[in-house]
Amino acid sequence: MQDPRNLSWLQFNQSRKFPLLHGCSARSIDGEFMLPDDLITGLYLSYSVSSELFNPGKFYIRRFVNHSTGFTLYIAYHRGTGLEDYDLAELSVDYETITPGETLNLLGMNIAFLSGHLSLGDFSGIARQPIGEWEFDPSGTTLDPFCIRFVAKEISALYVQNKGVVSGPFYGTIHLIAGTGINLVTRSAEETLHCLENPVTTDGTEVVINALHEEDPNVPEKYVKSINGVYPDSRGNIELVGQACLTITPHGEHSLLFRDKCAEPCCNCEELLPIEQKTQEFRATINNLASRTDMLYAQAVQLTQIATILTQRQ
Repeated sequence: MQDPRNLSWLQFNQSRKFPLLHGCSARSIDGEFMLPDDLITGLYLSYSVSSELFNPGKFYIRRFVNHSTGFTLYIAYHRGTGLEDYDLAELSVDYETITPGETLNLLGMNIAFLSGHLSLGDFSGIARQPIGEWEFDPSGTTLDPFCIRFVAKEISALYVQNKGVVSGPFYGTIHLIAGTGINLVTRSAEETLHCLENPVTTDGTEVVINALHEEDPNVPEKYVKSINGVYPDSRGNIELVGQACLTITPHGEHSLLFRDKCAEPCCNCEELLPIEQKTQEFRATINNLASRTDMLYAQAVQLTQIATILTQRQ
């Protein structure tokens, strides 16, 4: 047996379950599949710390898909009983293009993922495992916290988005100045801010943008904020556009007139009376034709019966 003191870090890891935590079974939930010791020799993963992802001991290999030409594994964060775990990163290996001993970059599956890589050992052990897709319990494939690094992300730039138009990025010292109808309030707490995908909290320092109430003395007068969810442009205007028969014209100092040109002039009752009389005449004619049709049909049936009797007598 080779002296372990002469082995490199990655070679030594081929003879143990690293990067899994010591004591993990490495078996799938159904017990039919086991991650071989020699498959993974190194792993590094960095993520953005938040209130939802803060414990480096909660990362584990959640799923492993084994097939004849390669495999895919998924790394997740265990949030606890009753909560859905976060898929954080994945790695796919094709035996035709990847050789044992290579180090590959992990592919992020969550905004909290920053970077990561995985070092491969030997493929002989995985070749002896059954083909299929296998799920793991967090306790069976927990990753050693040594492999996990959290990073407190800082604000690198500021972007401003207004009605779909994005401005920026802005760097350096930035001052937020309240405009018309806006009130800025700052509040701080002891802990750090959450990541973007998590709910906003009172942790850290926040800038709160509030629209001033109509009764606020800083607001000069009441105004229309929106019409059916449509907001005004930068000058405070909303354009009303007519179409087809509909026209929109000023009507007084503070009103608009909506007019349907196709419905003018409107017919009164005297103009509609001749149309009603003609309609009744058409209805009487239709009833008369229906009656004559029924009579002709009855006569035709009777003639058919007489012809049948005459034929039988011959």
